[in-house]
Amino acid sequence: MYRLLIVFIIFISTLFATETESKKTAIFIECRFCSEDFIKEQIPYVDYVRDRLDADIHILETSQQTGSGGDEYSLYFIGQSTFNGKNDTLSFTTNVDDTKDQIRNERVRMIQIGLMPYLLKTPLASRISVDVASVQTSPEKVEDKWNNWVFKIRGNSFMNAQQSSRSVNVFGTISASRVTEDWKFSLSTNGSYNENMYEYGGTEYLSTSDSRRLRGSVIMSLTDHMSAGLWTSAWNSSYGNTDLGLSITPEFEYSLYPYSESNQQSLRLNYSFTAKHVDYTDTTIYFKTEEMLFGEGVSVSYNTVKPWGSINTSISGDHYFHDFSKNIISLNTGLSLRLIKGLSLNVNGSGSMVHNQLSIPKGDYSIEDVLLERAELQTQFTYFASIGFSYSFGSIYNNIVNPRFNGSGGGSYSFFMSF
Repeated sequence: MYRLLIVFIIFISTLFATETESKKTAIFIECRFCSEDFIKEQIPYVDYVRDRLDADIHILETSQQTGSGGDEYSLYFIGQSTFNGKNDTLSFTTNVDDTKDQIRNERVRMIQIGLMPYLLKTPLASRISVDVASVQTSPEKVEDKWNNWVFKIRGNSFMNAQQSSRSVNVFGTISASRVTEDWKFSLSTNGSYNENMYEYGGTEYLSTSDSRRLRGSVIMSLTDHMSAGLWTSAWNSSYGNTDLGLSITPEFEYSLYPYSESNQQSLRLNYSFTAKHVDYTDTTIYFKTEEMLFGEGVSVSYNTVKPWGSINTSISGDHYFHDFSKNIISLNTGLSLRLIKGLSLNVNGSGSMVHNQLSIPKGDYSIEDVLLERAELQTQFTYFASIGFSYSFGSIYNNIVNPRFNGSGGGSYSFFMSF
């Protein structure tokens, strides 16, 4: 009995050990598609916590694509607790052909550099040394034989079958782009083929669709708040009842915040004018086999990434000049919030009021057309919505890396709610 009492006391003491025993600097890392286990292994001299409110330093990572197809990552170091008000920002750029290992090693290196000003104010400073391998005081000018042009070729296919059904999807694209501080050029072409077969009651139902598109754009920087662009496109689509479509769209954009801050926040107003000519495969519900169309559109979008979460939302509207009732209004929004310690809320939604489907062919659809989605169907609205939340509690520390049975074995259980 005496031994059992000792074991129970030790167990209770371990279970409710105070979290103040750790004397390391506590950090909270917020990044998408990054290996936090790798970061913990490479930087073991700090404590990792599960909630930003428990951290001495909140590290927030954002990214945006560069002209060469790589990414620019920005790391925001936000001081809290004893480091309150001490903030910093570091950035690094990756190439399109960099491996995941190269990217994660560069991320770790930048985090280590960013942590130094904070750690120098802690007892750990006595154990820090600096080793600079080489310093290039006068960097040589880099010669780019491609003159900032980047070319990409992509192709993929998907096949799935069972005894009574099969599905084949093929897609390919070729693109070229050039991005400088003042200009953005792009040209691309793509094509797709989709085939679906279902057999029921001795009858085989086959659905096929194909599409091709050629598009190009040129965008000019006017000021740190304004840009102008021109888009052109040519396409055909069996699903969209189009033999050939041609369009040209000039567009103007004004950004309330400087473009240099777009990685943190942006509020943009866009206006566009479109002229297009369409040859239809079948006569439309408006008895058209071809027509010339003119229209305009406006949109407002807001995006921000903050320590408390992120917001991405936009509202847009387009209409044709020959009939203002032929229009579409769309709203898209995404919200991620940390409401209280351990509780996060994620809301995503989109919806459109649709009144601009001019290419719908006249005549009745067969049941095969409807079920196999062979052609675009008439609708006056579309929407999507999801709501999810997560709540965690317990130890604030998240230092341990244990990869055993990751991705295999055992069973997995999850809870998710959406509407």
